[in-house]
Amino acid sequence: MSTTIKRVALVAVAALGLGVLSVAPSQAVSQADTLSISATTAAIQTGETATVTLTGTFLSGSVANGDTLTVVASATALPAGAAVMPTLVASDTTNAVVSVSSLTAKIQSIAATTATSGKITVNVVVPAGGKVGTYSYKFTPSVESGSTLNSAAVTLTVTVTAAPADDTVASAAKSTSIIQSGETVTAGAIADSATVVSKAVAADTQAATIRVVVKNAAGTTLATQPALTVLVKSGTPGTVGASADTNSGSTGMTATGRALTTTAGQLIGVFSDGTEGVAEVEIYAGTVLLATKKVTFYGAVA
Repeated sequence: MSTTIKRVALVAVAALGLGVLSVAPSQAVSQADTLSISATTAAIQTGETATVTLTGTFLSGSVANGDTLTVVASATALPAGAAVMPTLVASDTTNAVVSVSSLTAKIQSIAATTATSGKITVNVVVPAGGKVGTYSYKFTPSVESGSTLNSAAVTLTVTVTAAPADDTVASAAKSTSIIQSGETVTAGAIADSATVVSKAVAADTQAATIRVVVKNAAGTTLATQPALTVLVKSGTPGTVGASADTNSGSTGMTATGRALTTTAGQLIGVFSDGTEGVAEVEIYAGTVLLATKKVTFYGAVA
């Protein structure tokens, strides 16, 4: 009787052991993970933002929605008294979903056994009047339990200098320019409108109107708007004029030629010279090309 009981017990234990071994893992194992950064250094002034992109990739395992590459941001050096930490923003993905919580970003696979990637935009915002010096950050990857980490941490060093107390240098990247069809620029307009008009439009009628507001590198509108040089690019049709009117209307503007000087904030008109083609109007503040605006003049319809 005792021998029979022992045999039954052994059979039960063996069956249990086989059952445990046959259970599939609840999570897949990611492979070939990498973490890269678009730039390791940046130089900005106070009041500006340094932006880079982190890209994480891996080959997901055999279970969808199971593999995760986690990236944690930390500061390794800051100027005395500074408290600026990077902000993380989910960006493009391939076979993945990116989630962000404070200084942690997670790239999770949504398909089994496939190349997976996700991008994370990193912004380091140093406010106007912020601390100057070196801001250093580390972005450390990790993978879920059961996977082997292959990627290494990446770093970003941001050198911050003080913005000039009176920055009057025009910035092409920050200045704004709007072109709209006709004789007005809509108040508050933030986007160009289509500018396609007949070459037969009257010579004293504006085909389009442009307004330029000049800003410095910090995005601050210059208190005194500088003189602008406006040129119709060689080989393209059209003429230009200007008006001292700083409102949306520009009644009474006339063409004065293919080049002129005016003041930013005032209105610039583009006129037909009877030639079809695409007019390219270049606008400069000193030697800085702020914008190139285009107007298409068409001929008779076939």
